[in-house]
Amino acid sequence: AAHDCDVLLVVGTSGAVYPAAGLAHQARAAGAKVVIVNPEPSELDAVAHAVIADTSAHALPALLDGL
Repeated sequence: AAHDCDVLLVVGTSGAVYPAAGLAHQARAAGAKVVIVNPEPSELDAVAHAVIADTSAHALPALLDGL
């Protein structure tokens, strides 16, 4: 799925636990946009096209309202 998505939304993780953290790298390498939602910096921030420094409880409803 990471190879076939257009956007990978990574929510609430430090980005340090593999193999799950590797999905962001796989998605980006396949051409997907990577968006991180986390109130603290993560190890995946450098992979991301966008970082939303907020909690998922606040950021996700705002993202969905924008659709």
